[in-house]
Amino acid sequence: DATGSHAHHYSLWTAHASVDGKDFWSEKGGSIVHEAIEGLEDGPLFARMTLRNRWTENLVERRTLTFRAFEDHRLIDVELELTGTATLGKTTFGPLAVRVRPSMSVFDGGGEIRNAEGAVNEKDVHLRRAAWIALSGPVAPGVRGGVALLDHPANPGHPTAWHCRDDGWAGAALCKDGEIAITPERPLRLKYRVVLHRGGDVAKHFAEFAALPDIRLVTK
Repeated sequence: DATGSHAHHYSLWTAHASVDGKDFWSEKGGSIVHEAIEGLEDGPLFARMTLRNRWTENLVERRTLTFRAFEDHRLIDVELELTGTATLGKTTFGPLAVRVRPSMSVFDGGGEIRNAEGAVNEKDVHLRRAAWIALSGPVAPGVRGGVALLDHPANPGHPTAWHCRDDGWAGAALCKDGEIAITPERPLRLKYRVVLHRGGDVAKHFAEFAALPDIRLVTK
């Protein structure tokens, strides 16, 4: 962000603007503290890491990130598990968002915002519910690319509303319509997929993300 007014936009980030009254989004009152790496995996198909982070004395987050690389796109699965006791207040800021470079934005470059319903740019996409949202535009001379955020059908309130702006960012607005209470008996589990692509079919990526795995037992 060339103006410096959104220094809390860390490219791809997890935060929430109201957790027991504290603002973890704009870093005014709340900060997420990393406590431990609980798991690391690496192999030919994917790499995965699980992190334990503390938001408040009573709220712990386990964040699992799974990375997959293909010839023309990359996938990042983000799984968040919030356990303990806390109230996520009503807000359109959080829990997952992305900001693109200025050349990919509608305001400063040749970018476009599009959602799963076919609506385009902030005027028609902001705070609308959709299964996914995608930001795309020039990433280099003669090269276009994009990043899409996919909301899993198992998430509360799916399809989520999206907070988006033509200046180059978008995020899931999980608590747009009301607060969510987290208790020891009712942890909050969320799943999102981030697609980095060069003109891929986002709808196809969502269908694959939403589908139940095809598991077969074979005897040889």
